[in-house]
Order: sequence, then structure tokens, then C-alpha cells
Amino acid sequence: MAEEAGLGEQALNKMAELALASQLDEAEKLQVQVKTDPSKLAQGKLDSLAIEGEGLVMQEGVRMDALEMHLSPIAVNPLKTVMP
Repeated sequence: MAEEAGLGEQALNKMAELALASQLDEAEKLQVQVKTDPSKLAQGKLDSLAIEGEGLVMQEGVRMDALEMHLSPIAVNPLKTVMP
């Protein structure tokens, strides 16, 4: 996930990382990359989403050594991403 992201995508990536990290007990490495434009995002559409992680610990001590996930295109509910 080495592509250069714009300022808006960087902020979106960081928010997605924080949201995902809040669901984990521990993460040695966690990186999220969202590709979309603002008009699509407002409609709940993402061109692509990539998640990479290492040493992810979930509830009850379940540990995942490595995770690599690439999805495209996908739909999200924008309200659920900002509201618990």
C-alpha cells in the first residue's frame, strides 16, 4: 500500500484505522487505505479499501499474525462509520 494519497484520503485512512483499531485489543501494525472521491463517499461508495495488519489481537486473546484484505468496489453506510 505505497500509493500516494491526497489530504482528504489521508484523513479518511486515519479515521478508518482508528475505527478498526478501537475494535482490537492490540495491533502491532495496522494500515488502511481508502480510494474514493468526495462525491462517491457522500453516496456511501468506495472505489477500493485495503487493510493490512500484523499481530492483531481480538477479544478473548484471539490473535491473527497477518491480515491482508483488498476490496473493490464497496458500499458503506456513511452514518454508521461516524456514529457508534
